[in-house]
Order: sequence, then C-alpha cells, then structure tokens
Amino acid sequence: MNFDWNIFHNLAFSDIDIADCNDTVEGICYTDKTFDECLSFAKKSRDCDAGYFISGWGKSICVPLYTRDKNFYPSYRLIDKNNYPELDGYSITTFTDKSIYQFPPNIPNVVFFTDLFYLQNVQSKKYVGLNHFSKLDIDHIDLNDKGMNLELIPIEKGLIGKKPVKNGEKVAIHIPGSNLLMHKNKSADQIGWEARLNDNENAFQIHSVNTNSTYLPYDTNVYITYKKIYIVEKVGKELQITHSSYEEAISDGKNVVFTMKPHFNVYYDDNGSCRKIELSKTKRDGVTASYNEKPVMRHSRCWKIRSEKQISPIFFSLFFVLFVFVSYLLFCRFSLS
Repeated sequence: MNFDWNIFHNLAFSDIDIADCNDTVEGICYTDKTFDECLSFAKKSRDCDAGYFISGWGKSICVPLYTRDKNFYPSYRLIDKNNYPELDGYSITTFTDKSIYQFPPNIPNVVFFTDLFYLQNVQSKKYVGLNHFSKLDIDHIDLNDKGMNLELIPIEKGLIGKKPVKNGEKVAIHIPGSNLLMHKNKSADQIGWEARLNDNENAFQIHSVNTNSTYLPYDTNVYITYKKIYIVEKVGKELQITHSSYEEAISDGKNVVFTMKPHFNVYYDDNGSCRKIELSKTKRDGVTASYNEKPVMRHSRCWKIRSEKQISPIFFSLFFVLFVFVSYLLFCRFSLS
C-alpha cells in the first residue's frame, strides 16, 4: 500500500508531451515496468515528487518527473485522460508525494498567475485603470474610482499551468485580452502601459508588507518594486517610481501601499453540489477562505475527481484477522464432517 503518495487513476497532468521524456529525473522514461516499480523509482529519487505510469496492450511506460524546483504544483494540473486522444485504449495512473503536495490543496486566497484582480492604492482608495487605448493614455497609468481587470504573468520561461505567486517573485503586470504590459518609461520616472514582449525589462516584484508570508494573500497590504531599487508610488492621479526604500517612503507619507482585490469565482460543496461564488464574498483567513463555514476551493468540481481510496493500515489489519478467523472456522467445519 502506498500511504505516503496520492494516487489518481485515469487522470493526467495538463500540458505534458506524451512522446517526450526530457522532463524526467534522468532524461529518460522506463519501459515494461510495473506501477509499483515505477513508484519505487520516484521514492528513491531526491528530485522526484510526482510522475505518471501508462500501460496497455502489454506495454508500459514509467515517467518519474523532475520536480526539484518545486514550481510544478501538480494538483492544479490534474485533468481527465480523455484530453489526450493518444491515450485511447491505455490507462494512466498519476502520483504525487503527500508530504510535498497536499491534496486537496487549501490555498484559495492567494494570488495565482492569470487570476483576475483590481489593484488599489490603500491610502487614496483609487484603482489602477485605463480610460482609452490611445498613445496619450498608455504613456502613463491613471488611477480612478472604477479600476480594471489585471493579471500577473510569469517572467520565468517554462512555467506551465496554475501556480501561486510567491512573495517578491518577478512578474509582469498585464491587461488581459491585450498585449499591454506595465513598464517604466525610459525617459522619465513614470509608469505606463506598453505593447511589448515579456522580458526582464518589464519585471516587477510584489512584496507583502508581512515579510513572513510565502505567498501573496488577497486584500492584504503589498508594495511594488522595479529592478529592486525603485518603488512604485501614486503621485496625483498617476503611478510613478521613487528611489526611496519602503521604510523611507512610508516615513515620508508617500502612497506606496497597495492591495489586490480578487475578481473571479471559487467553489464550495453545498450538500454534494459544487457551487460557485466570488472569492471577494467569502470569509478569508490568511491563505484560506470559507463560505457559510464551508471551505472554498479553486476547482470547478470541488476536487471530486477520481482518486485511489487508500485503505488504512488498521482496516487492512482487521480485514486480515477476519480472513484468518473465517478460514479457521471453515477448516474446523470441514475437518469435523
């Protein structure tokens, strides 16, 4: 029994290349192994916390994934195997290390890449916005009472799928549905929007005022830096950068504190039915959230996906004792007859 691993039958990870083994621990896949042998490879490797096993037609392939950088977040990438037509006629079993990846995950109130949110200045209560898509308006960023949807996208290449944003991680601030990214004007200290490719020149870092936080919870105070030496502040109706440190900016009364307001749905289990609700309408506590005292989650099926139901060691022991006892009674009956 594999009590230390989450086992999912006929579920696969999104965005995988079935024909490619480059992302495995040793850069190769193993063939003609059993599932237990495949899982044993993962257990023995310090670089593998997840993988999958495909079998059918008398053949099998074992894929222990390289996950040392811990940027994988497999729970948010579980999908039905039917999304891969090439798996028709085959079974797939996916596995993750319970000590690394809690299932189901319980961090609905943290910022993920591609979440929709409003960015609000705490002191002025004004939101980052955009009045018109004209050259004049995108050279600077207005703050107004309405706000607009924004999202964070990763600067680092190769990050796939849903992933929580870490405190201080480099990100690009993007207007969804456009090619506009937040950037610093080269000739001034203004912050504006620009149609550009995503690279380090538009990399910002969002820091929680609570420096002990691993992730960025919604509706908590944050400040934004550019290239580690500039801090974003609100001046009048616009965003600019200042060369002050966060502590100096606060001491000088500058408007450098922001908060991120979620603008998307989460889900909760209502007596067996998975219902959606805006995250902003839930009761939030740190990285977790609840609605009517029920936990909310970032999964449209409330994590009701098919997984192996692990039998506890106690149940297994009782079953074995019962089996031995019944066998003994049958033996005695036939011995006496």
